[in-house]
Amino acid sequence: MPEWHDVAAFEDLTPEKPLVVTIGNTSIGVKVWRDKVFAVVNRCGHAGAPMAYGEIHPTMSSPSPGAPVEVDYDKPEIRCPWHHWGFDLGTGACTAPIRRPRLRIYETRVEDGRVYILA
Repeated sequence: MPEWHDVAAFEDLTPEKPLVVTIGNTSIGVKVWRDKVFAVVNRCGHAGAPMAYGEIHPTMSSPSPGAPVEVDYDKPEIRCPWHHWGFDLGTGACTAPIRRPRLRIYETRVEDGRVYILA
């Protein structure tokens, strides 16, 4: 049964410096972006890249070639640091046209200045 784990002080997290924690036997990357905390399994399913070092970006899409690009800051994705495949931080779904397996996403919360991960 998953339980909440206290992993860091929110004030210690910055977009430039990822945090890697181990809960049980699982390495988890913790990132902050636009004052939100995200936690992902620290291993890309493609080639094992450390996802804690991937960059977070807003989702960008276009309904058709040549159409204007739509930017959605409320739906961020993390990109693999090695091959730049994107993964939706809400669902873990791969956003690359190749449609690889999902990335494991962990629920987070910030309470009294502390960051918690449900794992």
